[in-house]
Amino acid sequence: MSTSKETTGTEVKLSSLQDRCKRDPEGYRADYDAQVRRLRSEVDILFLSPSSYNPSHTRLVELIQFVAAVSSSSYKGEESKEIAALLMNLLTGGTTTATTNTGSNGEPSAAFLSISSSSYLGQLHKDIRRACVSALMLMRNKGAIPPLVLLELFFQLMSTAPDKHIRETCYSHVVNDIKNLNKKSHNEKINRAVQSFLRKIIVASSSLSSSTESASDLAAKKGVQMASDLYRRGVWTDDRTVAILASGAESPITSVFVPAMRFFLNIEETMAEDEKQKDEEQWNGVQKLNLHLYSSKTKKRQRHVDRQKKNRTKAQEKREKKISGEDVTNGLLDGVQKSKKLYPAIELLRDPQGLAETIFKRLRAAGSNNMYKFQVKLLIVNFLTRLVGNHELTLLPLYPFLQRYMGGHQRDVTAILAYTVQACHEIVPPDEIYGVLKTIAHNFITERCSGEQMAVGINAVRAICMRCPAVMNTDDTNVSKYSEEEDAAMGTSRVLFDMEGFARDLAGYARHRDRSAAVAGRTWVNFVREVYPALLAGKDRGKSGSALARSGEKPLKYGEQKVSFGVLGADLLVEYEAKRAMRNKQSIKCDQNDSWETDEEEERDDQMNDETESKDEQWIDVDSAATDDDILEEDEASEAEDDDSNDWVSVQDDESEQEEEEIVDSEDDSAPRLVNLDNVGKSEKEEEIGDSEGAPKFSNLDLQEESSSDAGNEPKINLSKLSDAERKALRQNVSANRIFSAADFEKMRKLVARSEREKRDPRAAARRKRMEALGKDFDELSDDDSDVESDSDAVKTAGAVVPDDIMAEAKRKRQSKAEKLEKIMAGREKFQHKARAGGSTNEEKKRKKNFLMQKFSYEMRGKKNLKATAVLAKRKKVNRGSHENKKRRRKL
Repeated sequence: MSTSKETTGTEVKLSSLQDRCKRDPEGYRADYDAQVRRLRSEVDILFLSPSSYNPSHTRLVELIQFVAAVSSSSYKGEESKEIAALLMNLLTGGTTTATTNTGSNGEPSAAFLSISSSSYLGQLHKDIRRACVSALMLMRNKGAIPPLVLLELFFQLMSTAPDKHIRETCYSHVVNDIKNLNKKSHNEKINRAVQSFLRKIIVASSSLSSSTESASDLAAKKGVQMASDLYRRGVWTDDRTVAILASGAESPITSVFVPAMRFFLNIEETMAEDEKQKDEEQWNGVQKLNLHLYSSKTKKRQRHVDRQKKNRTKAQEKREKKISGEDVTNGLLDGVQKSKKLYPAIELLRDPQGLAETIFKRLRAAGSNNMYKFQVKLLIVNFLTRLVGNHELTLLPLYPFLQRYMGGHQRDVTAILAYTVQACHEIVPPDEIYGVLKTIAHNFITERCSGEQMAVGINAVRAICMRCPAVMNTDDTNVSKYSEEEDAAMGTSRVLFDMEGFARDLAGYARHRDRSAAVAGRTWVNFVREVYPALLAGKDRGKSGSALARSGEKPLKYGEQKVSFGVLGADLLVEYEAKRAMRNKQSIKCDQNDSWETDEEEERDDQMNDETESKDEQWIDVDSAATDDDILEEDEASEAEDDDSNDWVSVQDDESEQEEEEIVDSEDDSAPRLVNLDNVGKSEKEEEIGDSEGAPKFSNLDLQEESSSDAGNEPKINLSKLSDAERKALRQNVSANRIFSAADFEKMRKLVARSEREKRDPRAAARRKRMEALGKDFDELSDDDSDVESDSDAVKTAGAVVPDDIMAEAKRKRQSKAEKLEKIMAGREKFQHKARAGGSTNEEKKRKKNFLMQKFSYEMRGKKNLKATAVLAKRKKVNRGSHENKKRRRKL
């Protein structure tokens, strides 16, 4: 029966009554109260026997929907609160006057976690459960219920409800509700309350952990999943969310810490993939246009088509800007959101050292009793090593523990080697690294191993030495302060490791017969050439390695740091600006000389014209009435005018000179005038010390004056003539007395990179000299950053190492049909030789030249002569002796 009786006795459907209550709440209040009384009586019956509901009668379900809709719209306030409490008690099996449990500060409590799932919710029919949940969601969406009231109830349903649909509905509602609350602005009050509740759930489940999965474990699992989804959607990206997931990683429950660890390892890649997929869907949606081809043409439809085309054009421009790396938001993205993109979630941990020690303790305990599966252990090792490498933690027992799994027969040994590389950083003592290198060398880099195993071992050693360059420093590596007896008495041991011999042995694999091992050996040789070329033999150093070895290039010792004096590249910037200012002055002088020459030529032409005109004017008409006295007076007047014209002073030259000086200053805006850096900010004692020690002084670095230069062709600052101490002092003075702009820092970065290339490659220095001779030495430092590879789409997490990074360069595997098709659709990449600077070579021009144009060239005639000579020689060889044979066979 789906009807209700009014006081007049007529039957009215609940849908009609709902509409009338919305139109006239006061007039139909009595009918609404009658329906509420009927609902309370039905609920009391269900409290006594939950299984007494008959699914064939939908009266109660419709009544619940009616009361929830009307109370949340027409009678919002105390009435809606009572209805919400009634429905919540119907789900939990409490009394009709029960309210939700909240803490002292208004936050929902996690007291339900200690209570196991009751049988009441299971006995209640699924239609009643769904109706109550949908009614409560309706009331929450209309604002009749506070957001924190439903949080505890829905978490209880997520952990105890028997049907999957209700669990998924409750979870999606909570996530979307929190997202909508933070849509316009961050609601810190609600966020803090919910985050505190989730953290309490996870911590409580860790203390109540048991052998079987309980309601608390399910609630903690949903809490970790919720925090991860909200971070992924960009709703919660603060350190409190990371702290919730860190507490989940500390949990001993497998279903809780596994998703938490996977979040820290893969969240950046997942968010980048989601953004890429969203852009692709948006682009595909814009590409499809509804042109109304099979409908009548109206102005409205034409405007709709024009709007679609306009949106497609905007999307195309935005897509092109994003591919080129430009700012698609036009500066609307504030600095706070930009800074959030710079820091991965693993870098926002509050206590990484404590978290690493807790997880490692559990990992060592699980190794003996097989508490976790091998894949779970591998995940723990991955997260632990990423944590150690990213935060540069000191966890010395980790490295001997990893050596136990570095056997050649070990399952997923390549992943274990990659995770070992992750755990290495500059703060790890070299003694710990030597043990790892020795284990890898004994188990992988031997002749009994295959080529792929040797390549993986060599690549792993190279990656470890790249992260810990102090292990390659051979100074005092095999010298111990104590004897072996003293070390044994103190309980310490020192690993003796011949790094020079080890490096040369690995360099010998560059000539191995196996291709994978040879590629790995050559990669090792190239790496050592850059870092410490003195370890290699002379034949393996190469040009760049020999140059670095002569300059004394070697890695720093353990604990040694390179102290920088001032901003790196400040001295190079001063020299660059001095040379550029000198070049601009010289070019302007050349322009002035050219203009002066043209002016002199024009003056000569004018003089020639004046002379010809004066000659013509010297002719006198004898027939005229002018006398000789008049002619003399005219000559004297013309001479006086010439004298007066010579007395005038031209001001235009001075003005042009001032304009030219302004041009000199304005042509290079990025080279401001430098201040006087002679003993700036020094006390008298420091000046005396500087004078006594012979410290360099730079009394005047003004680049606009030329008086100190000898011939005006050399800049005042030439770093090649300064010692290291003078360069340090110059760098420190410039850094202390100048404010650098963003363009200055970009130029310093490029100058430092160029100097490093010249230091490592002698050909780069020669190339720069040639560029200076051609006047193109400033072109490579232009504002165009097209030479810099932009990997904005690629997501790079600091400290992350994947097994593919140390895999062997094996032979090319056969591609599948799908891979071949994908490669064909991607198109061919540009050849490297076509991307070089300059035009085509002479050989390329010869190939494109028409044959008839070069048919009679000297080269072609030479080829013809060679061919003719070869043909004659061949004929002569064939015909040689044929005449003698005929003579022998001739009859006498």
